[in-house]
Amino acid sequence: MNRAIFKDKKEKATFINRAVPVVLSVFFTVILSCIGLSILMNRAIFKDNKEKATFINLLLNAFLLVNFFNLWDVMVIDIIIFDTIKPDFMKIPGAEEYVAEYVDAKFHTIGFFKGQPYMLVFALISVGFYKLIFRRNSKNKKGEQRIVPQ
Repeated sequence: MNRAIFKDKKEKATFINRAVPVVLSVFFTVILSCIGLSILMNRAIFKDNKEKATFINLLLNAFLLVNFFNLWDVMVIDIIIFDTIKPDFMKIPGAEEYVAEYVDAKFHTIGFFKGQPYMLVFALISVGFYKLIFRRNSKNKKGEQRIVPQ
């Protein structure tokens, strides 16, 4: 099982130097997009009715939004593209021994459910940012109306 995917150390270093920045940039772009989009959606939904902007409502809305991206990933990218279409340019050289798991829809579905706690964390971060950004016109500890200039 300890097969070398790369011919030598130089090829491995070149791959890592090219792949890591791409993977990290895509990962953080998707995360920040989900968080930003859920903040904007919560703002649009609860702009006129701030009484309904409870923590649970905000969390549910953000969780459903980030879960939509997770569901899109498992249904379209993993199951439809990787499992049924199987394009050649997406095959990783040297990873032939993992093809059986990778074309299995059950494998991707389990990964979807393993990702649920992360989706909850992203939703919590989104609600936290929402509460920090849009806490205007709330009451302070003395019960007085606090107005923040816009």
